Amino acid sequence: RQDPGTLEEGKKEIVSLLEMKKRYTREVVDRVHNKAQAAHLLGISRTNLYRLLSKKPIGESEDNE
Repeated sequence: RQDPGTLEEGKKEIVSLLEMKKRYTREVVDRVHNKAQAAHLLGISRTNLYRLLSKKPIGESEDNE
C-alpha cells in the first residue's frame, strides 16, 4: 500500500497539503532560527507549529503509543 501523503508519478512527487505544510514550516524555521518568530510569520500558534514539526502523524495522541 502506498503512503497517502506522497504519490510519485514519473519523476514528479505529488504530496498532500498537510505534507506541504509540514515541509514549508520546517523550511521557515530553518531560515529564521526562531520557532516563535516562525509561528508568527506563518500566522499559526506555537502549539500548531510544534505539531507540524513533530514526527508523529497529526491527530495521533500520546496514548496511542
